[in-house]
Parts: sequence; structure tokens; C-alpha cells
Amino acid sequence: MDLTNKKVQVRFETGYQFDLVFLEKNAMEWTSLAKETKGQQAREKVTIYYPTNEYAVIN
Repeated sequence: MDLTNKKVQVRFETGYQFDLVFLEKNAMEWTSLAKETKGQQAREKVTIYYPTNEYAVIN
């Protein structure tokens, strides 16, 4: 499994919503979709583990 160039939409019960795009092995870009912060973006360094081929753990 490789998450490079994959996009995920995350919604929390608190109302926060994000589009996440995994750019490369250790980088992710997020964009806020929530009303209060819509459009805010940042690039983050991440560590991704693949315990199985069915899911990934992202720190």
C-alpha cells in the first residue's frame, strides 16, 4: 500500500473537517473545510506505518 498522491477527507464530531493529501513518503498537506477555518492549509511532516496491506497508521 502506498498513500502517495492519495486524498482523504476527515470529519470529526467536533465539526472540524479536512482534506488530506499525501504528497510523498513523509509529507502530507491538509486543507480545512470547516466553516470557521475554511481554506487554511499547511504541509506537515508525517510518519506512516503499514502494519498490513489493509490499513496504515499515520503519526
